[in-house]
Amino acid sequence: MSKIYDITERLEGKKRQEELDFHRDKMEALQRIVRCSSCHMKCAMCGLHLEPPDEEEEEEELYWTEFSLCEGCSAEFEDYLAQEDGGEPPGRLFWHNREWKDLWAAWMEFQRALKAFRNSKELETIRDGCDC
Repeated sequence: MSKIYDITERLEGKKRQEELDFHRDKMEALQRIVRCSSCHMKCAMCGLHLEPPDEEEEEEELYWTEFSLCEGCSAEFEDYLAQEDGGEPPGRLFWHNREWKDLWAAWMEFQRALKAFRNSKELETIRDGCDC
């Protein structure tokens, strides 16, 4: 009888380990969302890798300084803001249509939601551990 093993304990242990792995994977994905969405080394719109600014260059004080945007996305965002303010951007382009405006509006709403989520009380432990 001493050679008989209780398989129930082994199965429960394996199930607990699978649950831990599942939750760990979800937590790591959440950490990537929180960290990577606020990374200043990539464009917040298209994801293009950005070069760090030279220390000698002065940073422009613009409305969207909370976003890191590449040159192309920054120009498009300026055009979007000009249209939102009721004006026409200089050199209106053919793709600046209703869907284009909806895209930027949705992106802005996504950025607001992401910021609210990052700043939520429940994510304090993730924010505190962030090394960005």
